[in-house]
Amino acid sequence: MEQKKILWIIISAALFLSAVFIAGLLWFYPSNGTQTATKGENGAGKATVDFDPVEWVRNSNDYPGLDTSKADQKNKN
Repeated sequence: MEQKKILWIIISAALFLSAVFIAGLLWFYPSNGTQTATKGENGAGKATVDFDPVEWVRNSNDYPGLDTSKADQKNKN
């Protein structure tokens, strides 16, 4: 009788874990209606300013300023 209890516990745990695994697969499976992300206008990910943070920490005591020249040009146009 004790062996049947252990067997039922193992089977129920395996079924539960497989149900969770299948639900996870269905949750993350891509649907046909989704579209992929497109690249932004400014080419996100490109470095626009040549800035080395290691050299800045070694040689400077002040904070780096904001580069607002591009934002000002967009606002003027």
